[in-house]
Amino acid sequence: LYKDLPPVPDPTSPDNKPVDFRRLLLNKSQDEFESRAQAKAISTEGLSEEDKDMLERKARQRIFGNIRFIGELHKAKMLSGKIIQEVVLLLLRLE
Repeated sequence: LYKDLPPVPDPTSPDNKPVDFRRLLLNKSQDEFESRAQAKAISTEGLSEEDKDMLERKARQRIFGNIRFIGELHKAKMLSGKIIQEVVLLLLRLE
């Protein structure tokens, strides 16, 4: 399906070079996966225990959702086995 979509201007490129949907999707997925550390670093100072739990739950849901999405991209043959291997290794190093 993504092969049928025309290239679109890349908003992150300074010269606005066209990029295909697959590349945009993969870049966004990578950014989200790599920003998981930021989700853990959210300051919870001054919040009630209930609010802290809610923020932690949302962050965890987002991380797991991204992991599932990466798995779906692999099943759709949009990610190589090497990339999946790197993702798994990164996840194993998490605390």
